Amino acid sequence: MRSSLLGSLLQVVRHNVDRRAGRVRAFEIGRVFRRDPAVATGEATVRGIAQPLRVAGIIYGASNRHDWSGASSARADFFDARGDVEALLAPGTARFVPDSHPAFHPGRCASVHLGDRLIGHAGELHPRWRQSWGLPLAPVLFELELDA
Repeated sequence: MRSSLLGSLLQVVRHNVDRRAGRVRAFEIGRVFRRDPAVATGEATVRGIAQPLRVAGIIYGASNRHDWSGASSARADFFDARGDVEALLAPGTARFVPDSHPAFHPGRCASVHLGDRLIGHAGELHPRWRQSWGLPLAPVLFELELDA
């Protein structure tokens, strides 16, 4: 029972990097599990466990942007993930607020808000996790509540 989709996306990147892929973009939609005493036992629920659907994405390696000469630009960064999040939430307008999260690099993370509602986080993977996954570059990730 996972509390985040980020781990499975990191496995996808690791699998592709092991096969010499220099650029990976992937997403996943799935359920996560968290304790919530307000949840009652029902046909599709278990008492005390919320099972919300989430959408998450990862960008690793070169961005798909091209500079004026047509060459591929530098590695993907926060603004690539931000663009993906904004496209997912259109026509709504996402607001990004500097924040912290255990999975993300300190100072390179933002909470994502839609209206007054916190719906997720986006940012660069924490260096400790990048090192433990053996990734030469830091991937950029986001995870959002799907119903947003």
